[in-house]
Amino acid sequence: MAMAILTAGPIAANPARAAEVTALVPAYFYPTWWSGSPWDDLNAAAARIPVEAIMNPASGPDTAANPDYQHAVAALQAAGGRVIGYVATGYGSRPAANVLADVASYLDWYKVDGIFLDEMGNQSGGLDYVALYNSIKAMGDDLHVVGNPGIPFEQVEALIPATDTLVIFEGPLQNADPNGASFREYPDRGPYAGLPLWFTRYDRSRLANLVFGVPDPLDMILGLFKAVGYNAGYVYLTDDQLPNPYDTLPSYWEQEVAWIELLNWFL
Repeated sequence: MAMAILTAGPIAANPARAAEVTALVPAYFYPTWWSGSPWDDLNAAAARIPVEAIMNPASGPDTAANPDYQHAVAALQAAGGRVIGYVATGYGSRPAANVLADVASYLDWYKVDGIFLDEMGNQSGGLDYVALYNSIKAMGDDLHVVGNPGIPFEQVEALIPATDTLVIFEGPLQNADPNGASFREYPDRGPYAGLPLWFTRYDRSRLANLVFGVPDPLDMILGLFKAVGYNAGYVYLTDDQLPNPYDTLPSYWEQEVAWIELLNWFL
């Protein structure tokens, strides 16, 4: 079954895009390391697949270092995983100085491997994302900068130079609102009809998909192959739901790890 899927569709059309698939996990759950937490499961997974966790102590780094997060970050890094810090940008409304102050806190307190810039876009302000990216890279050239506008529409391509990896889909597997985000309709049906598949021009390391409300392992497997088939090299699928679909790992996390592991054998 895996071989049949791997040799069909968009994956076969892009044989040169051979970067491994990474689990990009919004780890918005507290690291209760003394009694066990999903962070322990991330540590175990990092021995098998590339894992990059988005830490988010308080919709940002908070006002002081948290020893529990320091423990969790160090443990995942020691296991072979990577951790990036969540920073909101307010759809362009936050001053660059405030964003960079958050970046500095993550680097100082947690020695993170990169930054997750959420709420990306200029709907609410004029933040220069390319200049922001260059400033972050000046703080550490090897920092992985992931940006999240969360939509695949053509104008989002303008944000590619402002990131190392761009989340071009974030939303539910299926949406009751026909005009809302829906991974079942992505990338060319429903609200995406007529969308140029501009993202097929990029290496999969530049693109990410985050999908929640994926109810069972079969839907997870199909969604995983769809994401990778359309060039997403950073992926995460979960059965968790709104209002916070990232407050735990999916019930099928072990299976998701196994399928990413299998995919990486073939890529």
